[in-house]
Amino acid sequence: MARERDPGGDPTERLCILSTSFAGGGAERVAVNLANDFVSRGLSVDLVVMQSHGPYRWHLSPDVSVFDLGGARVRYAIPALRRYLLARRPGRMLSMVRDTNLAAALAAIGLRHAPVMFFREANTFEDLNLMPWWKAWVLRFATRLMYGRARRMVANSEATKRDIEAIGVPGLRIDVIHNPVLAPNFDARVVDRRGWIVFFKPSRTCRIHRAVAAGNT
Repeated sequence: MARERDPGGDPTERLCILSTSFAGGGAERVAVNLANDFVSRGLSVDLVVMQSHGPYRWHLSPDVSVFDLGGARVRYAIPALRRYLLARRPGRMLSMVRDTNLAAALAAIGLRHAPVMFFREANTFEDLNLMPWWKAWVLRFATRLMYGRARRMVANSEATKRDIEAIGVPGLRIDVIHNPVLAPNFDARVVDRRGWIVFFKPSRTCRIHRAVAAGNT
């Protein structure tokens, strides 16, 4: 597990953002935007990725610690992710996509100091309709089981939220928060256009606070 920066600090106040890489996808850009914003608010932020290459790497604040799990695929990085959790003990974890959500839940099983987990779902479950019935059933069952470990979930649309609810995770709270694409002048634009980003207050309960930001550009 390679790391590029380690500022130390109180692990209970550390936020881990789990993403796939710095490649050119929407979820990867959202992860970088959120990491930069959280660290600018004084939080200690680790951005944990399967591979630390891609064009968005150069948009990341130098104050964000990067941990490269060295996995070509998410499922192969689960042991390294568990080692990261044991070593760094972040108080809170925000996972960005379905694959990393499942990996995070699996990696944290049985940990004494498991982080409070927040999952983001960026896609509907329509792809399950294209799978063989048995494979779709297994994935739905695994998703229901693993998503039950999340304190709260973020869906990027109402359609995604409906699909998560259809999976049937008991008591799971789901918030619809559209992708935060923060323009350089978003502070000035906030009075004209409203959107939402997730803001984690550094506390033991890790409550989600609303923060007004610029809308998608």
